[in-house]
Amino acid sequence: TMFRRGVIDWSEGDLFVLPASKTGTTVHSAVDGGAFGGAALYWVTDEPLLKYLGVSATEKRFEPTMFRREMMLNSVQDLADEKGAAGEELNRLGVLLGNEACPDTKTL
Repeated sequence: TMFRRGVIDWSEGDLFVLPASKTGTTVHSAVDGGAFGGAALYWVTDEPLLKYLGVSATEKRFEPTMFRREMMLNSVQDLADEKGAAGEELNRLGVLLGNEACPDTKTL
């Protein structure tokens, strides 16, 4: 994936987040479609919320963030292996992904 700040090399199962940009173009390409036929790209924006609140983004807050498939799967497996205080299995196998700009969220 090429964007205004460089290139992101990603593989099947990886997840990456790019901050919003009013300038520049982002170009994605999947060399090998793999078992699922390529990449799933999602565009998520806070624009409706910002508009409702009557505010606008005025400064850069986030850097591009990459979450490798292996790290995410290992984190979920660590949770699956974890036991409660009485040795019982815990019913939580989700992780909340964050980035270095948000250290207080205690996320991966």
